[in-house]
Amino acid sequence: MYEFQIKRMVSALLKAKLINPKDAVAVDGVLSKTWDDAVAITWTITDVIDHGRNMGRKTRITKGEARHVLDYVLRKHDATQGVSWDTIEYAINEICGTT
Repeated sequence: MYEFQIKRMVSALLKAKLINPKDAVAVDGVLSKTWDDAVAITWTITDVIDHGRNMGRKTRITKGEARHVLDYVLRKHDATQGVSWDTIEYAINEICGTT
């Protein structure tokens, strides 16, 4: 996994006070080792909101709508095709309409 993603996860754990700063290095090491031989592609609400803007939508996608879009994509995507910008766009139109 990309190092910046692991740093982001450790930062989120610190911010949520689920780990303390002295444990951050150990947690970083465990996550790094765990993800050495794996990959995970992530989509964020920022991706959805930005793509909605790039689609030329007249109304801005809210954070709540973006979360619904990601949930829809997770539940409805075709695993043989994966998730792409086309998948995100389709879900935006399904959840938010085509305005």
